[in-house]
Amino acid sequence: MTSVTGHLRAFATQLRDEGRLSNEDLLNLLLLANQIDEAHRTRMDQAKRDMRRAACRYMASVVEDYKHGRKRVRKERVR
Repeated sequence: MTSVTGHLRAFATQLRDEGRLSNEDLLNLLLLANQIDEAHRTRMDQAKRDMRRAACRYMASVVEDYKHGRKRVRKERVR
C-alpha cells in the first residue's frame, strides 16, 4: 500500500532543502506522518475485516432463504 502522507513528506523535505524548516521540525513532521500512516493502515485492515464479515453474513442469509424456499427479489429503484 502506498503512503497517504507522501505529499507531506515531500513538501517537508523541500522546505528543509530551501532552509525554511529546521531539521528538528522536519523530524517532527516525519514522525507525525508515520503516525498518520499507521492509523490509516489500522483503519483499512479493520475495514477489510468488516466488509468480509458483512459479505459472509449476507451470503449466509441468502443460502438460508434458499433452503427455506424463499425467493429474494430485487426492488426496483425509483429515481
